[in-house]
Amino acid sequence: MPSVEPFQRVDQYWSNQLSIPPEALQSHGVLIGPLPELDTPFCFVFNHHHCTCVRVPLLHYQRLAPLIQEQDTEALLDPAWWQLCFENALIDTVGAAYLGYANASTFHPLARHTTSLLTPNDAETLAAFATAVGPIAWEHSGLGEESQPIAGHWEAEMLVAAAGYRLWDNTIAHIGVATQPAFRGRGYGTAVVSAIGAHALAQGYVLQYRTLLSNTSSIAIAHALGFQAYATTLFLHLNAQ
Repeated sequence: MPSVEPFQRVDQYWSNQLSIPPEALQSHGVLIGPLPELDTPFCFVFNHHHCTCVRVPLLHYQRLAPLIQEQDTEALLDPAWWQLCFENALIDTVGAAYLGYANASTFHPLARHTTSLLTPNDAETLAAFATAVGPIAWEHSGLGEESQPIAGHWEAEMLVAAAGYRLWDNTIAHIGVATQPAFRGRGYGTAVVSAIGAHALAQGYVLQYRTLLSNTSSIAIAHALGFQAYATTLFLHLNAQ
């Protein structure tokens, strides 16, 4: 099992994000609260074990709170239920998604394929890789969002898999990964996540891995490397009408 201290850091991070005390994450039931801005255009559902925390725009809080309180966790993590709540208004969703964590005591590196860290001289290589994986996979990986360490695996001098991390609150290394479609299923994704995870652990960070529950191959990477399931999340963006 994970050591206590790193997961205290994770609990503290999420209690701050959700505006609840850390001990509330160990409670049972549904915690409902409004987001501070009247017209905040999103809802967020965070299920941690027996606690489901829901945050909705202040504008909709009075109407939605009693409806939410009547639902079980399965319904609250179902985008279709929220679609009905907003009378079939268009909603962009991310999730339901797996959220897992690892530290030095749980992480199991798997070095079955060679990897190396990219350097600034690999900018063109990374750009070609982004084109090869496609715009959706590239966006979901988060690899192009900020300056970050990135581990890659090459085949015949072509970058075919890459993983990197961005820091959350200078505590959590949020890992993203992508593999070229023609090279999936060969363990390259696992190899680059293993390499970048080891790099982040050496800096003293807690590893975070997030992927859609429907992406079973990505979840398999997390399980193989020793990530521990922590929460299931759903993010809903409300489009302006």
